[in-house]
Amino acid sequence: MNFSGGVDHYSVLGLPSGEEGTRLTEREISKAYKLKALELHPDKRPEDRHAHADFQKLKKSYEILMHGQGCPQTVRQSEA
Repeated sequence: MNFSGGVDHYSVLGLPSGEEGTRLTEREISKAYKLKALELHPDKRPEDRHAHADFQKLKKSYEILMHGQGCPQTVRQSEA
């Protein structure tokens, strides 16, 4: 599982965690991010005072999974 600061970045994107999450492709992660971004975008939720923070959390989780320690490519390489 990829946790940083107590956040499960896979679940933020609505993806499975643990070993199953590390098997996801970059394309699958990107698709999940795009779908969740449409749902959580502040313009779609103008009445929700937490919308901006929720969207920033989503964006940060996506960046960590794609470019940080949680990137599936990095995880696979470290296990090889």
